[in-house]
Amino acid sequence: MAYLSSVDIEPVKQDLRTRGFCVDDGQPTVARGGSMEMIEPDAPLEVVPTANSRPLTVISAIANAVDNGRAPLLVVDKHDRSAVDALLSEPFALADRRDGFRRFYTIEHRIQLADDSFGCIATDEHLWWTEASSRQEESPQLHLMAGDKPVVVLNTVEDLACPAPSPTTFPNRYARDEDGRFVLYDRTGAIGTYAGVSAMRSDGIKPVPAPLVPEDHLDPQSRLPQATLLATVDGETVQYTTTAHS
Repeated sequence: MAYLSSVDIEPVKQDLRTRGFCVDDGQPTVARGGSMEMIEPDAPLEVVPTANSRPLTVISAIANAVDNGRAPLLVVDKHDRSAVDALLSEPFALADRRDGFRRFYTIEHRIQLADDSFGCIATDEHLWWTEASSRQEESPQLHLMAGDKPVVVLNTVEDLACPAPSPTTFPNRYARDEDGRFVLYDRTGAIGTYAGVSAMRSDGIKPVPAPLVPEDHLDPQSRLPQATLLATVDGETVQYTTTAHS
């Protein structure tokens, strides 16, 4: 897989060679052998230039390397380092974890419903996803929050997976008509038409962002995701840190 990034990995490749690694210049770049105390034993490194610090970008890069049986070595811009560190620190790939319940990062993907429309909500508040206690089920519920208020309650995280959620899952939804305009619906029918998402947002209608659920992207049984290394080039020096934790 080819990665599109402005991050230069050449200094990292050269540094790995000085540490005794055999570096393959293919796509992706793989480093084998060598010596570095912090790497996962017996796992080659996949050297990945990371385009930005957005959660989906970073987790997808890790997932690609892990799927190849390699420990991810993410080369990040020094300006992105703190954000990537926060994403991969405890709780790994989660915005927060409190009392055993997970708060998820939101990502750029929208939530497509069973009728091919997309979920949206009329709100001025920030939208975010969290698990919450369920009195009747063993697994926690999934709440879509607008600010500090739950606006959608799902039985489990899996309710957002296949099959697609029902068109009535969210208070509103939108879809393109034959003229390319966006039609806004509530649970009873069409209530408005917009030229595009920007016009919807200007009217206080927000598309619902999808939550980044770690197990949807990473094998929870694998040790490799949390053995991810970060590399940052600062002048002629390459700095490495590990994200591994117990």
